[in-house]
Amino acid sequence: MDNALDRTTSITNGTDEATEHPIPRFYMSGDLRAATGLSRTQLDYYLREGLVRATARTESGYLLFDEDERDVVDQIIAWREEGIGLREIRQRLHREDRP
Repeated sequence: MDNALDRTTSITNGTDEATEHPIPRFYMSGDLRAATGLSRTQLDYYLREGLVRATARTESGYLLFDEDERDVVDQIIAWREEGIGLREIRQRLHREDRP
């Protein structure tokens, strides 16, 4: 079950017209793992290594990830399937700095 937020909202722009603005979609850790097929161990490792970065954190401390970060996870998975090492992936993502 995908609990990620995916909604739009109507906002008036000073006229009688309402414009649609998408509310950003966020994934909790479990949702991101389910969407990408990563195990908890894999996601935790990529977080520790600085390859994946949480977009936000809830007041309760849960990590949230946006669509851009999900794309990063998909790219990491594709590169790992090609046999590319984590050092090279870190360089390709321009995430040389570890957390």
